[in-house]
Amino acid sequence: MLQDPSESAADRMTDPCEQTGMMDGDFVQELMQSSANSCFRQIIESIADSLVIHRDGIIVYANASAVRTTGAGTSEALIGQPLTVFIAPEDHAHVSAAIKQVIDTGSPSGIMPYTGIRFDGRRVEIETIAVRIESGETPIIMNVCRDVSERNRTKIALQDSEARFEALARHSPEAVIAICEGRIVLANGTAAALLGIMSEQDLEGRYLASFCLDGDSDVIFFGAAQDDLHGQVPRQSCMRFRRIDGLTIDLEVTSMPYLHKGKPAAYLLLRDVTQRLRDEERHRYLASHDPLTDLPNRLEFQQRLRNLLADANGWQATRFAIHYLDLDYFKTVNDSLGHEIGDRLLQLVAARLRQTVRSTDLVARLGGDEFAVLQADATTAEAPRALAEKMQRAIAQPYAIDDQLLHNSVTIGIAVYPDHGCDPEQLLRRADLALYHAKECGRNAISFFSRDLDVRVQERDSLINQLIRAEAEGEFEVHFQPIVSLCSGRVEAVEALLRWRHPERGLMTADEFIDAIEASREGQRIGAWVLREACTYAKSWEKAGICDLRVAVNLSMPFLQRPDFIEVVFNILEDVGLDASKLELELTERIVISAGTTGIAPKLDQLRDRGVYIALDDFGTGYSSLALLRDLPVDRIKIDRSFVSGFGTSADDTAIVRAVTNLGRSLNKRVTAEGVECSEVMDRLRDEGCHEIQGYHFARPMPAAVLVDFLKGVSTASDKTAAD
Repeated sequence: MLQDPSESAADRMTDPCEQTGMMDGDFVQELMQSSANSCFRQIIESIADSLVIHRDGIIVYANASAVRTTGAGTSEALIGQPLTVFIAPEDHAHVSAAIKQVIDTGSPSGIMPYTGIRFDGRRVEIETIAVRIESGETPIIMNVCRDVSERNRTKIALQDSEARFEALARHSPEAVIAICEGRIVLANGTAAALLGIMSEQDLEGRYLASFCLDGDSDVIFFGAAQDDLHGQVPRQSCMRFRRIDGLTIDLEVTSMPYLHKGKPAAYLLLRDVTQRLRDEERHRYLASHDPLTDLPNRLEFQQRLRNLLADANGWQATRFAIHYLDLDYFKTVNDSLGHEIGDRLLQLVAARLRQTVRSTDLVARLGGDEFAVLQADATTAEAPRALAEKMQRAIAQPYAIDDQLLHNSVTIGIAVYPDHGCDPEQLLRRADLALYHAKECGRNAISFFSRDLDVRVQERDSLINQLIRAEAEGEFEVHFQPIVSLCSGRVEAVEALLRWRHPERGLMTADEFIDAIEASREGQRIGAWVLREACTYAKSWEKAGICDLRVAVNLSMPFLQRPDFIEVVFNILEDVGLDASKLELELTERIVISAGTTGIAPKLDQLRDRGVYIALDDFGTGYSSLALLRDLPVDRIKIDRSFVSGFGTSADDTAIVRAVTNLGRSLNKRVTAEGVECSEVMDRLRDEGCHEIQGYHFARPMPAAVLVDFLKGVSTASDKTAAD
């Protein structure tokens, strides 16, 4: 039993050896003496737990940790004190009962919690184990004690924190669950609804793995909880879950490790990102695909080409071809039938191309009406042409769109690896050059890249670089070719023709450098310069007494595409002082088709309203010419020289010239034949009712200074003829 604390201090402080009736053979004294200089004494003095030895309830030994726990100051202050002095009164009974059981049975006690009383009166939470170390007449007991005050406070705080968190989690608008050892131990209503379950109670107790489709959720979250428990590092991942109704969703999961009842666990914040991921995937898809046709776009085509080149460079026997496709006269379809019909035509063309090529080939839309096909394995020299012809046949089949039957064709340029290049940019450029050449040869054509094309492009690029110098050095000139009336023989108009007096190549006609002008930025300024020069000369002729003479100026594509095109024309007329009726602007069918009648017609209407004449040049060489006559405000039709040269000798050319002449008369439009080089053709044209001619038979292009004398001579001759 523990010593009664009511006993006097004198009774308690008698010599311990005398109390037990043991003198020199006392066990405790022997223990302390024998271990005074031993490692054992050092160990028990240095351990963190308090060690107290007592006999009959009186302390006979205390280590340094016991001195610190009780606040005694020295071990001497503890020795001789009743053990009960340091135990709260309410715990005396159960501690005494436990020690008595240890004395009676000789077995160590279990862990006994009690409230300790320090020397300063402060209470602390203690856990102790009692062990009997000597039986004898008065048994000796050793108590190993530990101050657990801080641990208990932490535990209580943690439990309180968990309770608060659980309350917050259950009422959070976000989906929150907690898992421990793979099971869901906490869930709120939002999480239950997210996973398709009626209530959080039905969700708790389930294994998270039953919902997670991406790997082992226990490893992902439970393992993370163990790894990061001390660092409290949240982890975020995106995983796919299957709801209870079978619907698959993507969840962004943020996990935070914690201890759940002493075991590693994790709180999970769930956020549904299914739509966001779908939107991101859609954006990635649209970044690499054309939304109208669903084909890969230019960027994706270039990337696939780079990948194929990387593979091909590792296997030299590989050959592939790039087909650059351009729909013929697609702008006319857009302008005459509308963009909706044009878009549907592009979709149908894309579908036919996909059906025509092999699964290993790639079809892409590069923009507008341009497509490209990457023929992955062109093992023979004939393979690229065979595929190109197959695509032409497929595209040439009629298209039924909104009760309309459309026909179209395609022009194709081809470059082959490794014959025509070994890097993506070079191959694409050379396929584009082949396409450009095919267009020059006539629509619905196929052309392969050749070294000659490269030379031509280099020459064009060289000319482009020289244009700036030529403009600055005044190397450009304007020559004029008369347009003569077949009825009166008088010169009705003169066509202004650009010439370049090149320092090395001599006098160059526009045909020799028009490609360079249309491919350069200087084309806009040069077009305006030609117009100003022509109008200035026309005004000077008017002052010289040569009246009723129009000057015709060809419009280049760069000049026509200037945003201020209309303003430039009117400003030049005003600056020069030339009446608008003395100006005629000529557009080729190629320019009209390239620019589109929808964009050109309003501009031409403004010009015509002010009195400017409009002529359609090279008539018959383009596509759907009747539609152009219907949609454009045209005053004059110029029959291309390619038909006029065969008039009277070629049945086809003769039929075309007659048809155009009759068409012009019926539409009340003047018809001019270009390229007339002999009197026989001139006479036949007069008989057919053609209004005007232009060609070497009457006059070659000439400088402005020469033209004045020529016009005076023609005027005198015609006046004499009229008098006779």
